[in-house]
Amino acid sequence: GRLALRGLDELSLGSVWVDSEKAPIDGDPNEGKIGYYTVPAFSLTKKCTGYEPEFLLLWLPTENLYGTWDCDHGHLVVFPDATWSDIVRDPIPFINAQWDANENGAYYFVPWPEYPYTLGLPG
Repeated sequence: GRLALRGLDELSLGSVWVDSEKAPIDGDPNEGKIGYYTVPAFSLTKKCTGYEPEFLLLWLPTENLYGTWDCDHGHLVVFPDATWSDIVRDPIPFINAQWDANENGAYYFVPWPEYPYTLGLPG
């Protein structure tokens, strides 16, 4: 499908939620609870055909990392070695990392202990 990225003048700080119970992350201090971690992020995607564009590609300002967020499952995958030039040149492999986080050095982001945990479901 089609993908459009946001311009600098269209960026604003928002947040994504991470459900570590569903993501393959070990060591969650809140294991067994129903809840989520809130992580501040900038959404870099403006439009996407066939998928929710919000935070599909993102920037984590505190960590200085690019990533992708799966809004259906609360998975946050980051790219430690990626540059903006890498992403703009070929964004599809970065988006597809949602389904194969081991590709291109990507990994599931661990939100604790830096980010708050909220009991309950996001929404």
